[in-house]
Amino acid sequence: MGIGSSPGEIAPQVDQRLAKAHEELANVRAELENERATRRALELQLTPLRYRIADAFNRFLKRRVPPLHRMAKFVTVSCVQWWQQERKAKPAQLVRAGENSLTNAHPQQAMPSTIPMPPIKLRTIVGPTDPVFYDNPGGDFIYPSVPAHLYESVFDFGCGCGRVARQLMLQRESPRRYLGIDANREMVEWCQHNLTPLNPAFHFEHHDVFSKTCAPENSPNRTLPICAPDGAFSLIIAHSIFTHLLQDQTEFYLRELRRLLRPDGMIRSTWFFFYRQDFPVLADHQNTLFVNENDPAQAVYYDYGYFLREVASTALRPAYFIPPQVKNFQWEVFLVGISSPGR
Repeated sequence: MGIGSSPGEIAPQVDQRLAKAHEELANVRAELENERATRRALELQLTPLRYRIADAFNRFLKRRVPPLHRMAKFVTVSCVQWWQQERKAKPAQLVRAGENSLTNAHPQQAMPSTIPMPPIKLRTIVGPTDPVFYDNPGGDFIYPSVPAHLYESVFDFGCGCGRVARQLMLQRESPRRYLGIDANREMVEWCQHNLTPLNPAFHFEHHDVFSKTCAPENSPNRTLPICAPDGAFSLIIAHSIFTHLLQDQTEFYLRELRRLLRPDGMIRSTWFFFYRQDFPVLADHQNTLFVNENDPAQAVYYDYGYFLREVASTALRPAYFIPPQVKNFQWEVFLVGISSPGR
């Protein structure tokens, strides 16, 4: 289309360019619609209906009745905290009337009065300090979703001051073998001195990797191989661990846990998730969000799509999810080997 061209010559060229622009616009719209459809599918898969209803109601209150919104938020948080404490204490209510859960305990079950409670200083580092989070008065298996036979050999990745170990020791059938590791040397030594003597099947080892919050005195190692043989454990517990690991650490330790897992075993883990589509500024290699610029590992959120790809690359798959009681808090994710039968 040059200067001096006649209208008859220009018109066909303009029509061709318009047609091409319309075609490109249609392609962009199709791509956007596909992305929206993918996002809706992920939201339906990951977000329970009760959250979507709660979100709509929350937005309505926040926009139309702010004082009522603030009051409802306070009441909701208070009720959730109460419910969580009641849920932890529930096993004690399952004992039949007239039955003493201690005198009728399985021979392998330790007596609560003989197992010391970790000092408040150590419990504060771990998080919840209420003794109810360390107890198992009913002697039940601590994770109802995990088959009973998988409690035979347990690896506790990030054992802290024995929160899970103490609950396992109180089971009517405690594990035949337990290994717990943690980066905090003081907590590991407390467990070695106070828990192992009560049940020699429970071992605790210090894992010498750096953590700005929990183990600033450790070596600067970001990762270390776990000293245990391949396929040694039927149940691996990683509670509130991947929520504090950076991406390269998560990738390393997912492979380590897969190596340690028995072919028919299960990994019980917890995660924070977000949707990459909500954060278009992220580059392709960026899959995490942080809440603390001084210590990013304080809380680490992972893109849900990245999580699915990463566990698949380590020959793992999610068997099922348990959503958090508080939106955007920790999801419980139960992982099994890809070759494992469906559950």
